[in-house]
Parts: sequence; structure tokens; C-alpha cells
Amino acid sequence: MCVVLDISSFEHIDSKSNIIKKLDFAFRQDIIKKFDGYFKRPYSDVLKSIIIGDKSTLS
Repeated sequence: MCVVLDISSFEHIDSKSNIIKKLDFAFRQDIIKKFDGYFKRPYSDVLKSIIIGDKSTLS
């Protein structure tokens, strides 16, 4: 069994952090999942980089 863990987009949010940061993180993760679900790989990567600034999957 092989397991791969990608931590390029890891963000730690502690329990005393700002509620706005928590909402922002949840919103960004939701957008990433939706783009990955609706669009094929190269297109979703470009959209994520343009819309939310996530350039981690661009080559």
C-alpha cells in the first residue's frame, strides 16, 4: 500500500484564530473541490490560479 500526502497547501488554524480566517479557509477549500469536480485537470488548475490565487498545481 502506497500513500502520498501533498502538503503544499497546508494551513494551520488554531482554535483562537479569527473567524474570518476560518471562513476564508473553508471557502477556498470548497472552491478548490468544486473546480476539481467540474473541470478537467489543466483547466481547473488555471481557473484556481486566476480566481483564488492557488498556483500550487501549475507547472
